[in-house]
Amino acid sequence: MKSQHITELLAGLAVVVLLARLLVRPLLPRLRTGSGTLAPAGFACVLAGLLLSAGAMEWASLHFIFGAFLFGAIIPREQTTPLRAQMHEQLGNLGQTLLLPVFFLTAGLSVDLPGIGLGGLRDVGLILLVAIGGKFAGAFLAARGHGMPAHQSAGLAPLMNTVASPNSSP
Repeated sequence: MKSQHITELLAGLAVVVLLARLLVRPLLPRLRTGSGTLAPAGFACVLAGLLLSAGAMEWASLHFIFGAFLFGAIIPREQTTPLRAQMHEQLGNLGQTLLLPVFFLTAGLSVDLPGIGLGGLRDVGLILLVAIGGKFAGAFLAARGHGMPAHQSAGLAPLMNTVASPNSSP
């Protein structure tokens, strides 16, 4: 039974990869305008292709993230620098403004706090202690290793637990 599941998984994967390589890859360069950038309708096609690729991998019994990776891997590399930069910027904006909050919302809704219990709270506390302490210690030791005074290093270390948008201004 297990070997049949693996065979089905590999067959589904082969179908998805072949479709991506033989059908999608040749069509992607046609989405460019004369200047090499992405036409507005082209972005919609890229986004649809990304979602279809992710769905196809899910259909093939693999995680959808592999479909997104596959779609990124089949994008032509030759003479597509402006196209790739534009897609990266637009998909990054979409991910930051829509997909990232949705991910955290769904992850938060799936947490069952009453079901954790006292043992689970201890585990969560230990995980947080290690995560925060590791970031603090790593930043503190790196700053000290570069000659920063101890009080400045201790002030810099908590900043490792903050997140700044790459597009934000100081």
